[in-house]
Amino acid sequence: MSYIKFTYILLHILEIYLLYTAGKRMARTSSDKAYWRASKLAFFSYILVHGLRFGFELDWNHYCVRYIEATRMEWDTTEPIYHFVIYFFNSLGIPYFIFITLQVCFFLYAFLLLVEKYRPYLKYILPLTPLFVLQFDNYIRWYFAATFLLLSINAYLNFEKKNIFWAVLFFICGVFVHNGITPLAVLFLFFI
Repeated sequence: MSYIKFTYILLHILEIYLLYTAGKRMARTSSDKAYWRASKLAFFSYILVHGLRFGFELDWNHYCVRYIEATRMEWDTTEPIYHFVIYFFNSLGIPYFIFITLQVCFFLYAFLLLVEKYRPYLKYILPLTPLFVLQFDNYIRWYFAATFLLLSINAYLNFEKKNIFWAVLFFICGVFVHNGITPLAVLFLFFI
């Protein structure tokens, strides 16, 4: 077994263990502030493995080139939010790996927001998260859009009907990041 494979396996085992530990701590919290404080370990492990990876899977390298080339805003697109975000971060001089790390943080934040009301089960949910998002490393833009879908579902489930606006807005943002998220509108039929 090569050193790289060994390191990869070891990092994922560490990630699962730290997510389990974070899930146990988060399950015992009684306030929102304590919940998010206990989530720091989950963020650390998730960022370590998924955010700070380098050149792993096909999309990392492909979108790195797109990120570097984003020196002007492309308005002639059906995915303007994605193009604006990469243009914005690139124009600030933020390195690509930091952009990926922030994207991973954004996804985990949306996921933890959605599962917050299932606190007693977090020690089981969090260690399984890497399995559910196994292709996160390979489908960077799609999961960026899926993050908005998680926010949309959370808004739909947690707010009064007058705030359905937020659910629709987050979903539209997801579509404007990656049009491939559009077929997932069917999920809303299940929630209704």
